[in-house]
Amino acid sequence: MLLVGSYQVLFGAPADFPRGSVVSIVRGAPAPSVVDQLAAAHVIKHPSLLLLALRISGSTSRVQAGAYRLESPQNMFVVAYRIVAGAYDLPPARVTFPEGTTVREMAIDVAKALPEVSSADFLKEAQPYEGYLFPDTYLFPPSSDAASVVSLMRENFNTKIAALSAEIGASGHSLSDIVTLGCLVDREARSVESNRMV
Repeated sequence: MLLVGSYQVLFGAPADFPRGSVVSIVRGAPAPSVVDQLAAAHVIKHPSLLLLALRISGSTSRVQAGAYRLESPQNMFVVAYRIVAGAYDLPPARVTFPEGTTVREMAIDVAKALPEVSSADFLKEAQPYEGYLFPDTYLFPPSSDAASVVSLMRENFNTKIAALSAEIGASGHSLSDIVTLGCLVDREARSVESNRMV
């Protein structure tokens, strides 16, 4: 019985564990900072023990950034596993970008769906690729940052365009010319009626 009590004191969740809250770990944060953050948020009792567990397992450099949902109290070992495995307990963020959505409009939608990604960060990453981010419905993991969101959208664009490479080559125009023309036509056709006509 004493052993169980000692285990609870050392490794159990704090009495004021923040049930139902979300804790966000910043990308690139060192393990000691993450451990201190979790202690300050009352997720763990003893930061030094969690840091020791991460060091022993060789996981201090493998802490995953992102938002973690904390539904119920968890012991230190479960918390350690979650932050190393990226077990966020959050569903992916679903974002739909209709055709004709500008990078500025995308930035607003991404910032709403992924609170860890600011509109400014998304704009910085995405602006060079205006017209090359495929309009579609995406499921972004909670660990996404601006660069990974833009990368996924670019990959989707490249995949869709690959199927049209023969037609693009036969057109006598470069992909850049076609994308630019498509953007210009889309900007002119902003109303529902003109979109139907186009």
